[in-house]
Amino acid sequence: MKYWVKVEILMTHLQFRKLFKISKFTLHLFNVTFDEDRSQVRCGNIPQVMATLRNTAIGLPRWAGYTNIAAACRRLAAQPGLALTLIGIELEN
Repeated sequence: MKYWVKVEILMTHLQFRKLFKISKFTLHLFNVTFDEDRSQVRCGNIPQVMATLRNTAIGLPRWAGYTNIAAACRRLAAQPGLALTLIGIELEN
């Protein structure tokens, strides 16, 4: 086997491992944090809308610098004013 073929196989293996690690993390996040498996949404455009809302709920805390998405979701649920501030809405007191 030629050297470049071995390097290509190694890179493919490393890319697969990286993809698997990301997929495993993402599936755990969806299934555990958002309890996606119990969702009964199945008709029309509602699944796509729910996926968009879920991805926004994951992306917004990540964008704000949170590393623990579950803890961020609990904090933002307890302090909705903070969540609104993250998307640029300021509440008047």
